[in-house]
Amino acid sequence: MERKLRCFVHTKDDHVITVNPRARLPRNTDRFTSLLEQLYEKSSVPPAGTPLMSLRRESLPKLLAGLSPDSIVALTVQGTPKPMETVATDLAKVQTPVLLVGGFPIGHFSKRTIDLASERYRIDHRRLEAWTVVGRAVYDYERAIGLKRF
Repeated sequence: MERKLRCFVHTKDDHVITVNPRARLPRNTDRFTSLLEQLYEKSSVPPAGTPLMSLRRESLPKLLAGLSPDSIVALTVQGTPKPMETVATDLAKVQTPVLLVGGFPIGHFSKRTIDLASERYRIDHRRLEAWTVVGRAVYDYERAIGLKRF
């Protein structure tokens, strides 16, 4: 594994969950729920040693400023239509790209959040689940950077 992907989850109440690239999250819902409960109790999972996930309070603008991205792209149904393959090819041309994917049961990015993005794209004519969008984005980005599969 290359472990080049850095994954952050920003919550609506200004918490940031950092996911270690080596983490293998549980597939079982009950185990995942208890992992998140422990994360919110202890701010780190596991509480000692190298964390698989950590939790801190931080605004999205502050998180992004710390990452120093060259490009911030938001994927939203309100964006300009563009195939994910093309978005990934564009992201591969910059040193530090950031991709914003919403995980809302209903609604859209706030104006404050969407204004942080330099580009806004819609990658499908349908509304997609967040996990589908992330899966497509990772796959197409790996292809765009020429990551060897075998």
